[in-house]
Amino acid sequence: MPPPASSLDQPDAPARPAIAAKQLILPIALFVIVGVPLVAVIWDALNRLFAGQVDWKWIGAAVVAGVLLWVLLRILARTLSRWQARRAD
Repeated sequence: MPPPASSLDQPDAPARPAIAAKQLILPIALFVIVGVPLVAVIWDALNRLFAGQVDWKWIGAAVVAGVLLWVLLRILARTLSRWQARRAD
């Protein structure tokens, strides 16, 4: 019985084609396009609040923007996680 071949003796298996990074451009671009105004609303509301202007409309808008930003971040994280899992296969 011949000795088992080491990994150095075996030719490298052809690499599976990785999913193109082009598929990530759209989700990241959408995140930036939608996320920047959400951060701006939160920033402006906090800035007004720290300046002593308690405006419940801005505080409500900041809470809604914060929830939307959190949901958007979760979607982007899930997308990146799925992309990385497919890339690792």
